Amino acid sequence: MTPHARSAASIVARGTFLLLAAAAAAGAAALAQQPATTVLVNGHVITVDAADRIAQAITIRGNRIVAVGTNAEAERAAGPGATRIDLHGATVTPGLLDAHNHFSGAGVDRLLLIDVSYPAVKHVADVAAAVAARVETTARGKWVEGRGWDEGKLAEKRLLTAADLDRVSPNNPVWLEHTTGHYGVANSAALRLAGITRDTKAPPGATIDHDANGNPTGVLKEGAQDLVRRLIPPASPDEVERGMRELAKAFNAEGMTGLKDPGISTETFNLYRKAAASGELPVRVFALWSGGRSTGAARRLIAEHAADTRPYAGTGDDHVIAGGVKLFLDGSGGARTAWMHEDWNTGYTGVDSGNRGYPTTNADTIRAMIRMYHDAGMHVGVHAIGDQAIDWVVDTYDQAMREHPKPGLRHSIIHANIPTDHALDVMARLQKQFDAGYPEPSATFTWWIGDTYVGNFGPVRSRR
Repeated sequence: MTPHARSAASIVARGTFLLLAAAAAAGAAALAQQPATTVLVNGHVITVDAADRIAQAITIRGNRIVAVGTNAEAERAAGPGATRIDLHGATVTPGLLDAHNHFSGAGVDRLLLIDVSYPAVKHVADVAAAVAARVETTARGKWVEGRGWDEGKLAEKRLLTAADLDRVSPNNPVWLEHTTGHYGVANSAALRLAGITRDTKAPPGATIDHDANGNPTGVLKEGAQDLVRRLIPPASPDEVERGMRELAKAFNAEGMTGLKDPGISTETFNLYRKAAASGELPVRVFALWSGGRSTGAARRLIAEHAADTRPYAGTGDDHVIAGGVKLFLDGSGGARTAWMHEDWNTGYTGVDSGNRGYPTTNADTIRAMIRMYHDAGMHVGVHAIGDQAIDWVVDTYDQAMREHPKPGLRHSIIHANIPTDHALDVMARLQKQFDAGYPEPSATFTWWIGDTYVGNFGPVRSRR
């Protein structure tokens, strides 16, 4: 990459630009008398406007685009003293937005946890070696944490177990979270601290895996993870904020300038605002509150945040936005815990008999909570991967809109991996009538864990 191209990429990353043409039309006339900051010329400027134009040049004033067009048009919009950068044919894109990114957690994980993701690890032995290296620098009895493993990427094509970790960490408790976040593996030291034995019953909406002899394997799914995770000392606020700042730089390096972080706390939201106020958060954040798992939690959140959970309204802030609420209805496609109408598959054509997943929170409670947040005028996004979960969510939105119409809240189905024809029909009608019922598919799931998904969804459902 040339120095000119690097300069252009840095400028694009800092801007988190509005739609280029809209910004130019709205801002150029009013700001024409003020000096522009930067003019980029002789480039290929991807506008993503209604006509999908490729422009030649762009003028930036402060952190807003004021002109997009030919070199001459951009130069005319620039005031005296503007910095002129010749792109020499390099491409400029609008900032890329990630519509589903657990940014606040990922940032601190990136700082503190062992990376056990592909391609850092390719074999079970690689995972063990990474844990062993961390144990060497960790005091006896202290926690060792990692994240990112995926059995579909391991050469052995199997889940990790406590036995894999015990050999390298007999005295330090270990917790390694799966790449999906819906399951993980603990070593025997961690299982002992958590009091998990062959007789331990899984909490509602959770699974403790057992081997053929009835002993826990170390794999804990959904809410069962909390039996171990609650024992691990949390990261400090300073560490979380530092993780945000560092991950924002990595985002910018990839041309990414905005994200939606679903399911955060008030404390995390305040850390976002603190980082933004310091000028060290060069990404825009659209946050969804963690909506809880009970109607009592919903009442408390509504009382605390309903009035200020109106995107852009009130504060006028477009950098850190309280956008709505996230709820969980089911689990994951990787763990085969998402809520299905029919039994899960294994190995594409096999059947996991009797396993149709489950709601991770009581389904009737989630229905009541959706209605409470809807009635309070808050946008709701519900995690729903299984086809039965998706049906439940869209039918709940449909009922809420028919009984208490509130167009424009743009309620969504997060992930919506394998919707039924019924769900698609309801989504289409809700979108047309109420500007709601939008699926939020995660293309990266297909890219990153697609092989696992195909094997678990089977020959019929995987075509959805």
